[in-house]
Amino acid sequence: MLTKIYRILSGSDKRIQRSSYMWNTISGISVAAQSVLILMVIMRTTGANDAGIFTIAFATANIISTAGKYGVRSYQVTDSADEYTFSDYTTFRLITCVLILLAGIIYIGVEVGSGEYSPAKGAITLVLCTQKLIDALEDVIHGLYQKKGRLDISGRSLFLRIIASTIVLIAVMIITGNLLFSAIVSTFVALGIFIVFTVASLPHFAALSIHIEFKTMIKLFAACFPLFVCSISNLYIYNAPKYAIDAYLSESLQAYYGFLSMPIFVIVLLNNFVFQPILAKLAVDLSKREYKTVMTMIRRQSIILLGISAVCILAGAAVGIPVLSFLFNASLNGYRTDLIILLFGGLMFAVSALSATLLTVIRFQKSLTWCYGIVSISAFFLCPFMVSHYGLRGASYAYTIIATLLAILLLGCFILRFRSEMNRNNVSDIDEKHNIMIDKTPKMQEDP
Repeated sequence: MLTKIYRILSGSDKRIQRSSYMWNTISGISVAAQSVLILMVIMRTTGANDAGIFTIAFATANIISTAGKYGVRSYQVTDSADEYTFSDYTTFRLITCVLILLAGIIYIGVEVGSGEYSPAKGAITLVLCTQKLIDALEDVIHGLYQKKGRLDISGRSLFLRIIASTIVLIAVMIITGNLLFSAIVSTFVALGIFIVFTVASLPHFAALSIHIEFKTMIKLFAACFPLFVCSISNLYIYNAPKYAIDAYLSESLQAYYGFLSMPIFVIVLLNNFVFQPILAKLAVDLSKREYKTVMTMIRRQSIILLGISAVCILAGAAVGIPVLSFLFNASLNGYRTDLIILLFGGLMFAVSALSATLLTVIRFQKSLTWCYGIVSISAFFLCPFMVSHYGLRGASYAYTIIATLLAILLLGCFILRFRSEMNRNNVSDIDEKHNIMIDKTPKMQEDP
């Protein structure tokens, strides 16, 4: 049985690179479509109030999942020198997931205890957080597959788990009309699929062993801390307008903002999934100082990013409002300007995500801490002000302003660092050639 499952995951396509691109993109689309499909069903079964609860709960769950990943995936995949073993990465991931789950429970408990969340809203948020932590656990295994050049296997596995759990949640929601019960059933399905697929595929790549070496864990904690700050701040910045809406506006307007911001998530996610297959090769080429090849890949990715964003912005301006209104069974006719503003912010967010990944590849992730710290503080003050004064339009403007600021800071850091790296290595190459020439110069004989 497990052998058959592995054959399905590994596929029969001999062109693994093409298959990796395809399945990575398909799985990315499935992740992007998950909340869209669920919100469509919620709006048609229980209405905008539950849709608003799901929107903020899903946003919190994504932050919890991202914190559990601790930003290690990019570091793991680009660890070409094998500084850390797969066991180290797995053990570290288990530790971060347990810690962040405890933090999530405390946060939800405080919100319920203070009266900000109803018990039902708190329970839904906790269940979705638990389900998204499965993503964090699976991510470290998929990082191994990516490093081994088998991103197609992780793509198939992720796609099947997301689709199955989403279909189950939707089906139970239609039958029962109970969001909490639907989320619980869906979580058990996701966990079961994760366990089966992991047992079927992981032994073909590495043995699973857990051992805690505190010195190694501390080193990995320190090495990836800037990436953690980057990833958690990135998601906080993305969701900061939602938390401001949660504080000042209604659940219905929260749902409307969630509908309008869906295309942004598609832009960012598709760019990320298209970029992932070349990440390991990019790290290898940089280690070999093949800067022309690196620049070619970066230019190609930039063109893809701009292409995806241009299509989304033009489509959003032309037919976005009617399509979103139909999909979510809601009247969004007065929000066309908000959608266009948010789509431009999505482009800026995609630029910042690409720049952050490139800074990680060249191992200059310390700059991420400062950039994300500045923008997170800006978002913390800007979003409540804009939302409380200008409502949903203020949330749209706030999102685009902070996304643009982040893109400018990260892209600027990458350009300056990459140019410095190229110039320094060019000087080193010249010195090395000069020393070789000196060594080859005939030496004069000494006087007897």
